[in-house]
Amino acid sequence: MATTIHGFPLPAAAVEKQDTSIAFRPNKRISRHSRRALRMLAHAIEYVANEFLRDSIPPGPGNARLRAVQLLMAAEREVHAECPDGPSFADQCQWFFRPRA
Repeated sequence: MATTIHGFPLPAAAVEKQDTSIAFRPNKRISRHSRRALRMLAHAIEYVANEFLRDSIPPGPGNARLRAVQLLMAAEREVHAECPDGPSFADQCQWFFRPRA
């Protein structure tokens, strides 16, 4: 069974169940290359979304601009998912407040 939102199928990268609570969300170590890719994708999403909002075509599964936004968002999630996890905020606090000899 395909997962959908408002009648639109979601890519497999969007379906993965992730814990988004602040206490358990891992920090990501985002490289300069990945940061640049995420910035470019965010600008592209914003541009296409603005064009989509100006469109006189009603939203639907056949709308190419809506599909483009979905594909760009899936690519953004993939880039972010490929970044390695860094230490959590709790780990950083423990290291900062560790007893020093």
